[in-house]
Amino acid sequence: MRSTNDPIAGLKQKILDWGVCTEAELKELDKKARSNVDAEVAEAEAMPPPDATPKILFEDIYVRGSEPEFLRGRIPEENFYYDQDKPIEIKAVART
Repeated sequence: MRSTNDPIAGLKQKILDWGVCTEAELKELDKKARSNVDAEVAEAEAMPPPDATPKILFEDIYVRGSEPEFLRGRIPEENFYYDQDKPIEIKAVART
């Protein structure tokens, strides 16, 4: 299932079909990307945890009224429109 629906694999196949680059070049790009990610992860893991200061503790906290006008779903019927005057309730949409 994953192999047929994977957008990265699909894009790689299109790039090969269109002759943009060779499979060896794609593998080299993939190796470089993975090594860059591995280096960044290693650097992040080596960092000490941040201090528990009020500035850090209260970052990225949800504040009612700061949300966008609506939350987009996969299809228009799944869009969720926020209403400031009503409590938030999420309704399930039947999938067809």
